[in-house]
Amino acid sequence: VRAMRAVITIIVAMALVGGCTTVAKYSIRDNLIDIGIPENKADCMADQLEERLDSEDLQDLARYMSGLSRADTPGEALDELLKVDNPQAVGAITASGISCLFAPR
Repeated sequence: VRAMRAVITIIVAMALVGGCTTVAKYSIRDNLIDIGIPENKADCMADQLEERLDSEDLQDLARYMSGLSRADTPGEALDELLKVDNPQAVGAITASGISCLFAPR
């Protein structure tokens, strides 16, 4: 019985973490669009950020981005994103921004 409870607890915890990650990813995508990043580039960046960051860093970035206002240019938006106080997130934003700039989608 204890083993079964432990397995159920682990499965529920994994589902909750996975759900939070998905919510954070789509929140980031929507915020990228809100600050002026074209939708196809925002999709690309959100996908890559989800791959590059753990769930805690992804959620941290989503919280930070929710407070950003619309930038005049995508470049200004990326400059604001680079001010987040999370080195892993800054590195991931930089890498995904460069990668998605040249992505064909």
